[in-house]
Amino acid sequence: PAPSAETLQALRDKAISVCPALAEWPVAGAYAGLRPALDPTVFGSDYFLSTSQKPAGHTFTTVAGVRSTGLTASLGIAQMICDRLGFAEPTPETA
Repeated sequence: PAPSAETLQALRDKAISVCPALAEWPVAGAYAGLRPALDPTVFGSDYFLSTSQKPAGHTFTTVAGVRSTGLTASLGIAQMICDRLGFAEPTPETA
């Protein structure tokens, strides 16, 4: 979902008041919604990465608890999941 026009304008006004040069730049994107967190007493305070084999040969991978550091960590998380699933590193022939 997207934030309301009023909310987006209020945020933009505040950003411009802090950094007037932003007035010359368009809003690159906006979204609103829930970002569920993990219960630290159950899962710890870090990301939850789980891969399990299920009947009929299916593999299920869960990546949860990714929060504000997710963009920075996304490549590392992807590499860990690829390693777990046995994906090989791309080569010039396969890339």
